[in-house]
Amino acid sequence: MLGKNYSETTETDDTGSFGEDIIVRNYNNGIAVSIGKTSGKVVRISASSSDFKTESGIKVGDTFKTVSETFKSKYKEAVSRQTNKTLEGWFLMEDGTVMIFDFKKEDGSMVNENIKDDSKVEEIILSYWKYFD
Repeated sequence: MLGKNYSETTETDDTGSFGEDIIVRNYNNGIAVSIGKTSGKVVRISASSSDFKTESGIKVGDTFKTVSETFKSKYKEAVSRQTNKTLEGWFLMEDGTVMIFDFKKEDGSMVNENIKDDSKVEEIILSYWKYFD
């Protein structure tokens, strides 16, 4: 479906979150698929292009206010297992997945800090909540 036009990198699972190293396939269209190196299972999918929308219509470039108004009424917000604080922009889905709206991709952390209503989504990540400590 995504084709063979991608670059591939490997992420070492230093924290043990996934239980294996991860192969990341970065497609030219703004999609990245992360696959367990040993298991071959997809563990994360991310979109950094506004060409792709969530089922609720949210896309890269939308504001935090729009994300909040759309998702807070439908899904539970994730709470950090370490700090017991709400993870802004993180929503728990019914099937054990978590949808993360990253508002500052360049900081290398999916944890959003100091976001405002007009902060814009830079990346949308879908993964399994069990992988986050």
